[in-house]
Amino acid sequence: MAGSPRNGSIDLLRGLAAFGIVWFHAKAPQASLGLSGLTVFLLLLIVMNASPLIPFERAVADRANRLLRPWVVWSAIYALAKTAQAMHSNHPLSDEFSSSMLLCGPALHLWFLPFSFFALVALSGLERRLSLQTRGFFGFSLVLCLFALPVSDSLANATLGHPLLEWAAAIPPLVIGVALRSAGSSPVRQCIVLSAAILSFAGVYGTGGEAPIGVLIGLVLVLLALNFSIPDTSASRWVAFMSMAIYLMHPIFLSPLARGAMADKPILLTVAATCLSVLVGECIRRTSLSKMAL
Repeated sequence: MAGSPRNGSIDLLRGLAAFGIVWFHAKAPQASLGLSGLTVFLLLLIVMNASPLIPFERAVADRANRLLRPWVVWSAIYALAKTAQAMHSNHPLSDEFSSSMLLCGPALHLWFLPFSFFALVALSGLERRLSLQTRGFFGFSLVLCLFALPVSDSLANATLGHPLLEWAAAIPPLVIGVALRSAGSSPVRQCIVLSAAILSFAGVYGTGGEAPIGVLIGLVLVLLALNFSIPDTSASRWVAFMSMAIYLMHPIFLSPLARGAMADKPILLTVAATCLSVLVGECIRRTSLSKMAL
């Protein structure tokens, strides 16, 4: 939890989550399971958020440096890539850019960064007005958990555009994350949160909706990592650092590789895009650019 000694299990889980997202985008077998990586990232975003005792202004500044600065850097990189692609193919820039990109950036997967920033600012503001560990708030968060997946499923069927569709998919992990933060380190409360998420999943599945099993898988993985920690090492920290590199850079490599010899080899495509992202990420890590880009 936030404020506890660094947990090596959490660091390794971040790396696994990033690989899962690449697996999903590469359309590998059972690709939808890879989306559990997104659930992991969102749950950890909330559960591991900074202590409310940190001054609000400092918390906002820290999150802006961690999330918005890389968003600006990679938005510029992807915008340049799209511009070059339009010039090379003699297509108008309007084919590569749209107004919806104002909410996420020129590459759709970048939606996660500004969304996460505003979610954490809202959480920090909430924690300065309410105690999330009270029984009353914990009960309220459980009620929200029960409705999170049905609401998300309804929004997904409302023909939303991007990135609103991604925001709707993020509702259940965010709500469950708040409940987990309210549960703290209590195993009983954590089991209650898991039960509420299972009931929410069953409610959607039972009514014929699209219940994302990845949410439950991600929740179980996070609970295991929180309760079965391993020592923090330089290797585990490196994996955590590379998880951001993999997430931000993998589309750069997936696109050209998918058009080549790996088009019908999604598992190899996943591994190759991940390894190339790690390679470039390691080069960036060894320079002063790491604080800006990753």
